Amino acid sequence: MLSYQHAYHAGNHADLLKHLVLREVLAYLTKKPAPVTYVDSHAGEGAYDLSSPLAQRLREFEGGVGAALRASSKAPAPVRAFLDDVQALPGNKGGALRALLGSPGWAQRWLREQDRLFLFEQHPQAFPALQAALGKDPRVTVQRADGFAGALSILRAPTKRALWLLDPAYERREEDQEVIRRVRQVSRQLPGAVLAIWYPVVDRARTEALLEGVLEATAAPLLKLELSIAPDHPGRGMTGSGMLVANPPYTLAESFAEVLPWLMDTLAPAQGAGMLRWLRPAP
Repeated sequence: MLSYQHAYHAGNHADLLKHLVLREVLAYLTKKPAPVTYVDSHAGEGAYDLSSPLAQRLREFEGGVGAALRASSKAPAPVRAFLDDVQALPGNKGGALRALLGSPGWAQRWLREQDRLFLFEQHPQAFPALQAALGKDPRVTVQRADGFAGALSILRAPTKRALWLLDPAYERREEDQEVIRRVRQVSRQLPGAVLAIWYPVVDRARTEALLEGVLEATAAPLLKLELSIAPDHPGRGMTGSGMLVANPPYTLAESFAEVLPWLMDTLAPAQGAGMLRWLRPAP
């Protein structure tokens, strides 16, 4: 678990999907003045230098955020808003793409003074980088601890408006069962929380088992948003990824009915596929 370094993959197609979903959910939650609690189970480094050796080794950002930027003039409004945020980062002026934020960095920017962020990271290199990226922000608590267990101490009454981004590396199959177990526990403690669960598509049978397990673990409405850049093929690596959102904002499905086809056509016009499906519809 501690061998994974997200810098290799920063800004790729999976990151783009995840951060577009994150932005839409937080935009909805922050419409009301009540404070929002944001919990990130596997926060990563918080910010990424795309000119670094790790990012340059695979240059996956070129097929994700980079491709979206090149086609931004025709992007749906939610994508354009996110890309405007990307271009506003230091180092990205004039059309360059040298800097990118991770989920905690974006959440820090999109949340308000009254909101709170709880970030968990165990990797010995990522943790100090995360602390440095977030700075001295009184809204933010950063812990070098297990983000699965850490969420249980936060996502409980009297907390009301909350988002848990559950984003492990899935390097071990045991993590799938840990996701399912923790979703069950948090759903019992705080049934109204929004849970945004990222998952990779590497082995379709494994993916479906994870989704079925989450469906059994919570009684909440569940929306599946999935983007693939190549057909399923065991042994090819990650051909796609998805976000499974429990208690999704009512705006999310409507927004991504436009966003997903655009992402598919922009990132992988020949082989791309997108799926928007309610695993359990909202009442």
